[in-house]
This record gives sequence, C-alpha cells and structure tokens, in this order.
Amino acid sequence: MSVGWARIGRERGRSSRFSGLALGCVALLALTGCALGGGNGSGGAGGQTLSSLPWCAQPQFNFVDSSSSSQKAITSWDQVKGQLGFTPYLPPSLPKGSCLDLLGGAIHDPIFGGHLSVTWVLPNVGPISFSEAPAHGAAASAPQCPQSGQSSDATTICIGVVGGTNVTVAAHLTQSQLTAYFNQLQPATDWQPAPAS
Repeated sequence: MSVGWARIGRERGRSSRFSGLALGCVALLALTGCALGGGNGSGGAGGQTLSSLPWCAQPQFNFVDSSSSSQKAITSWDQVKGQLGFTPYLPPSLPKGSCLDLLGGAIHDPIFGGHLSVTWVLPNVGPISFSEAPAHGAAASAPQCPQSGQSSDATTICIGVVGGTNVTVAAHLTQSQLTAYFNQLQPATDWQPAPAS
C-alpha cells in the first residue's frame, strides 16, 4: 500500500517530502484502528466545535523539538503553536460523537520546519487525519483526492495548499465527503478539548 501512495505522490508532482506527509496520514489511520460503519462522516447538521469534543481516551499529545540534541518530548500546545512555522488549518466542527485520538509533530525540523498531525475518530466512520507542514515550492491549491480503491473501506487522501500550508487529509470517506472537509478548513481553529471537570 505504501508503494502505491508514494507512486501517486510522484504522479501528482509532489516532492518526496510532501508524499511522506500523505504516507504519515495513512499510517495514523492504520494505528488508530480504522473502525468502519455506515455513517456519512458529514460535519454538517449535528456538528460540534473541535474544542467541545473530548479526547477518545488518555490524551495522546507528543511533539519533538528537532533542534534539541535530546529530542525531548513537548507536551504543551502553548510551547508548540508559535514555533510551527505555518498556520494550522482545521475544520470548524466535526460530527457529534467524534473524539480527539492523537496529536503530534515536530518543530525546528530540518526538512519541514514544522509538522503537525492530528487525528479525530468520527462516529460510524473511524479516523480522520490531518497532516500539515509549511508549503514549499509550487503546489495546487485545489485539493487532489485519489482513492485507494472502490471498496467500502477505501482510504481517500486529499492533498492541497491552504494559505501557506500544505495540508493532507485522509479518511475512509468518499472523495466528495473528504473534499467537503478540505474546503471547510479554517486558520487558527481552537482544537483543544476543554479540561475534564
């Protein structure tokens, strides 16, 4: 499967670095279990703001400062957000019943500069992952959304540029559903769940 996604990245004219973002998104989908069902995954009616969605389980938050020789993990968003080198773009809401599964990435990375990967689990769909990094060179602003196959568990990946940010979105949704998520992306969306009471 990874060979196929790498080939798609080359055919779309993406650099090997950006193809790696797409592969990272697919890996996140695989790691989170990919529970599938009959929901449509739409963020429309019944959607909730990201900050009102809980963590799925124990918070999984892990960033690395690549300029540090110790590669010490950073576990505070406040320490990361001003050092990414790009503006994160996320949807304003997700379907009710969604939860935040994991978030991580790197700052001061010698290849990307900064990198962000965040995964929510949608009810009746499974994971939806957003992988982002600063845009480098010419890239299409309209999302390109290849699908891995025609079966009900096919993974669709949308790749494009929003503002100055390369964005890859991956999920077990149709091309039109995932394109709708991509087209709703907004800058500086507050994604952090409220502290548990």
